[in-house]
Amino acid sequence: MSTNTTAAEHERQRERALALVITEAALLDAARWQAWLALFAPDARYWVPLTSDQTDPVLQQSLAYEDPLLLSIRVERMSHPRAWSLFPAPRAVHVLQAPIYLGLDPASGLYQVDTAFGYTEVRGQREIQLSGRMRHRIRLGPIDAQIVLKRIDLINADAALPSIYLPL
Repeated sequence: MSTNTTAAEHERQRERALALVITEAALLDAARWQAWLALFAPDARYWVPLTSDQTDPVLQQSLAYEDPLLLSIRVERMSHPRAWSLFPAPRAVHVLQAPIYLGLDPASGLYQVDTAFGYTEVRGQREIQLSGRMRHRIRLGPIDAQIVLKRIDLINADAALPSIYLPL
């Protein structure tokens, strides 16, 4: 009977981790910034490396490497009514492949989810399309689930990229 309980608990954890990734994309697409920020753990990092083989966000150059404070400053700026540089307001949509649950990383105790994505951002007549892989590291508590690391590997990160206004 304990094997069934363990299998059932494993499936519940898997579903919670996958649901968090899908919820995050939906919140970004709906511009629900505060709800999106609430998904991140206090010790979280949001990382967009310059290359997919990058292993160190501190000692190697990245497109973005932000903690919750920097993310909240970004959200505050985007939400400010006098952010004229964001007029007209940018809109975005994420198209996700089915997230792949990679399981629990025994070294960190974090659940891992890998998701291929397409991202389109529109601002007035300007449109950007990006794609790549998102790698989430998730802490599952008894009630909540939090993002500890969101790593975004763009397939063309080494190219000259336009300004991206919204979080990927």
